[in-house]
Amino acid sequence: MNLRLFAELRQQPWFRDQPFFRGARVSFGVDNIFNQKQTVRDGTGAIPQTYQPDYLDPQGRTLRLTFRKLLGTPPPAVNRGAGGFQGGGFGGGRGPGGDD
Repeated sequence: MNLRLFAELRQQPWFRDQPFFRGARVSFGVDNIFNQKQTVRDGTGAIPQTYQPDYLDPQGRTLRLTFRKLLGTPPPAVNRGAGGFQGGGFGGGRGPGGDD
């Protein structure tokens, strides 16, 4: 049994006003919570070599804490009212000369 938890930091009130945490996520994970091991035996009662405990799960229970930060994230979207789509991608919908 495994467990995964994460938090988008920009959605947390204490990080919302900090520009550094825009696009940041903290994750916590636990693999093999109960430290269980699979037991396999063949017809003679022996454990096949490919199912030896050291081959199956050499790490046992594993805890993982990660911090992910997306660089170059755009500022939060501005609500422009009911006008719908306002311009396009880079350059705001202008032509190559910028005067269109």
